Amino acid sequence: MNESNNQVNDQCDSILDWCWQTMNCGQWNNVSQSIRQIYAYHRLLKAILILDNKTKLNYLDCLIEALESIDHGLIMSPDLDGKLLSTVSTLIHHNIITILDNMDNNKLQVNNNEYYNKWNKLRNIDLTSFTTSKSIKIPILNISHDCSIQRVHKMELFDFECNHLRSKVPIIITGATKDWPCFCKQRRWCIEYLLRTASFRMIPVEIGSKYTEVTWSQKLMKLIDFIDQYIFTNNQNPNEIGYMAQHNLFEQIPELENDFLIPDLCASTEVDNIDDNSLNVDINGWFGPPGTVSPLHTDPKHNLFVQVIGRKYIRLYSHETPHEQIYPYEENLLSNTSAVDLENVDTDKFNLFNQIDPSLIYECILEEGEMLYIPKQWWHFVKSLNVSFSLSFWW
Repeated sequence: MNESNNQVNDQCDSILDWCWQTMNCGQWNNVSQSIRQIYAYHRLLKAILILDNKTKLNYLDCLIEALESIDHGLIMSPDLDGKLLSTVSTLIHHNIITILDNMDNNKLQVNNNEYYNKWNKLRNIDLTSFTTSKSIKIPILNISHDCSIQRVHKMELFDFECNHLRSKVPIIITGATKDWPCFCKQRRWCIEYLLRTASFRMIPVEIGSKYTEVTWSQKLMKLIDFIDQYIFTNNQNPNEIGYMAQHNLFEQIPELENDFLIPDLCASTEVDNIDDNSLNVDINGWFGPPGTVSPLHTDPKHNLFVQVIGRKYIRLYSHETPHEQIYPYEENLLSNTSAVDLENVDTDKFNLFNQIDPSLIYECILEEGEMLYIPKQWWHFVKSLNVSFSLSFWW
C-alpha cells in the first residue's frame, strides 16, 4: 500500500470510528440514516483498501477480511443505491467458496488454513443426527391450559382474514410452504447449503439463556464460526448459548431471500380500507441450537412464523390476558416482555400468573414446514427443541 493509500486508509478509519461512536451513543432509533449511509460507504471503501493491500495477507484472507468490512456496513445501514453492498458481498463470498473448492479439487496442502479445515469439517456433518434433544425442558408439563392450536391444510385469504386475523385467533397452516425452494431438494436449507451460501458472512449473535438475563450479550461473528462454536456443541451451560435472533438476514444476503416466498396471507388486513404503506412485511431469521429461548413477550404486529429446520415449542397467551396477571416489566425497553420465567415460575413473587384463565392459553410444537399465525399483542414464549431455523413475517 503506497503512501497515498495509507493516508486514505487512515482517513477512512477515522470516519468509521466517528460514525461508530455516533451510532452507539444513544437509542438506535434516533440515529440518522445519513450517518448510517456514511458508515456503509466507508465500509465499502475499507474493503477496497484491504483488497488493494496484497502485501499484508494472502488473497483468501484478503477476501474474507474485505467481506467482513462490507457486512458491518450492511448490518448497521440500509444498502446503498442499486444494492451495491449486497451485490459486491455476494461476489466476494462466491470467490471465497470457489477458492475453497479448488483447494479440495487440487488436493493442495491446506492443513494450516484455519477456515478451510473448519469449512470442510462442518459441511459434511449430517444435521439429522441433531434432530432430537430429549433433555430440553418445556413448560407444557407444569402449566395448565385448555386450548391446543388448530391445524388446517392451507387457507384462503378471505377465510384467514375473517376467522383469524380480525378475531385474533391463532392457527397452524400446513402445506403452504411445500413449494418453497428452501424445502425442496436442490436448495433445501441444511448446514452444507447455509455454509456454501453464507459461511463467511457476519451475523449478530445473542449470547446467553435469554435477553432478560443480566449475563446476556451480543456480538458479531462469521456464520461458520457461529455454527462451529454454538450449533454443533455439547455445551450445556445456558449462559453460553448462541442465537441469531430477529435478524434481517435476507436484505444482507439476497440469495437466501430467493429461497422462500412472502405468504399471501400477509396481504390480509383488519379493516376494509387501509393505506398501502402499512402493508410492508418485515422478514427476520432465527437460527440456533436446541434450547434457545424467546421469553414471554408480545409484538405490535401480526406474525406468520414458519419453521424451516427443526421444531419449536410455542406457548401463547391471549391479548385479553389481564396485565396484572402477566407481569410485564415496568421499564420502557422491556415493557413488551413478561418478568415471569415461564420455565421456573416464582409463584410467591408472581402469585396471579397461575390464575390466568386456561381458556386464554394456547400451545403447540411447530414442525418443519408449518406456519403459525401469532396475532399481534398476543403474549408468546418460544423454545427450540432441536437445531432450528425459523422465519418470521411481521405486518
